[in-house]
Amino acid sequence: MSELKKYITKRKKTDEDFAKDYEEDFENFKIDETFAERAKKGDWEKSREILAKAPDIEAEDFDKL
Repeated sequence: MSELKKYITKRKKTDEDFAKDYEEDFENFKIDETFAERAKKGDWEKSREILAKAPDIEAEDFDKL
């Protein structure tokens, strides 16, 4: 077991707030990292080309923010 895993295991046992939020917070961190990695690979010009093909129509009521 790595030193980091040992630390996390120990901290979960001694810090109730840390233990309660750790799993969800770590999942959110991984999601943010995934988006950041994909953003680096993205191509805005290609995205604009694709969006230019979308029809310019009013959104349905259920699709509006």
